[in-house]
Amino acid sequence: MSLSNLAVSLSSAGRRDEALAPVREAVAIGRRLAEDDPKQFLPDLALSLNNQAVSLREVGERDEAMASIREAVAIRRRLASVGLSRSRITSADPNPPLMMAPEPGEVWVPKVQLDSDRQATPGTAGGG
Repeated sequence: MSLSNLAVSLSSAGRRDEALAPVREAVAIGRRLAEDDPKQFLPDLALSLNNQAVSLREVGERDEAMASIREAVAIRRRLASVGLSRSRITSADPNPPLMMAPEPGEVWVPKVQLDSDRQATPGTAGGG
């Protein structure tokens, strides 16, 4: 999770190219952990894939970004289908980027914020 948070921090600081290495490493580690214990680590893998998608999109790698976000969505759907839909998201950022911000002219997708019980609640529309 720390690698994913590092990537988010680098990206937020405008160092988008540098954010790719730690987020890719977070995804690789997440995949290995999820293979051994999917119930425990698939939520973290989904978050890392989401962060990877954001990072890739920010450097113009839209096709690879789309593949990452689709994989993250598939994992979340799989978790929801077996009753594991509660988020385990933890982040140094109090409003983690859960959805990719659109390009100008595209439709904004609402972000999701977490309350103290970690239940997903509607957030505000906007970018991240």
